[in-house]
Amino acid sequence: MEGVYKPAEDSYLLLEEAEKRLEASTGTVIEVGSGTGIVAVGLASTLCVEVVAIDILPQAATNTLINARKAGVQHLVHVIEGDLISSLRPGACGVLLFNTPYLPVDERESPEGWAWSGGRGGVEEALRLVAQAMERGCRRMLLVSSSLADLDALERGLERAGYKCRIACSKHFFFEDIVLLEAEKA
Repeated sequence: MEGVYKPAEDSYLLLEEAEKRLEASTGTVIEVGSGTGIVAVGLASTLCVEVVAIDILPQAATNTLINARKAGVQHLVHVIEGDLISSLRPGACGVLLFNTPYLPVDERESPEGWAWSGGRGGVEEALRLVAQAMERGCRRMLLVSSSLADLDALERGLERAGYKCRIACSKHFFFEDIVLLEAEKA
């Protein structure tokens, strides 16, 4: 749908790595920034896990829902239009996935800007999520970011929130490295 982030290298990295690191017994997975639903629908299809897919943009939430129905996993993919995980109750978050908006710019005039504009350091949205995750008791997170973002600030924010984190994998694309941070409650 128009204005929805089209799956790219970072989307596929998150899906592939989540499929490797999660299992059917994981419980409910929360995906923030679902966009077209490629990750949520992919995980529901391959691992048969329940996924709560959240996006701030109404057209992205709708796009995720449509793709879940097309894939026949609408019973496993629950879609919420919302800001990060602010709509979840404490304790509702087990594993959290987020292909963070990581470009170090602040351009949110258009819907597309919400998908890639990570603020001045490229980690502001990710740090907002970390604060909400800490409040809601999230145990584990897989976060996609970029070498263009201030990864040190993100790692420090995770550690201050009580998470042990590491770069689980990295892939080089054009002018940046796309990284997957894995964080677990210490």
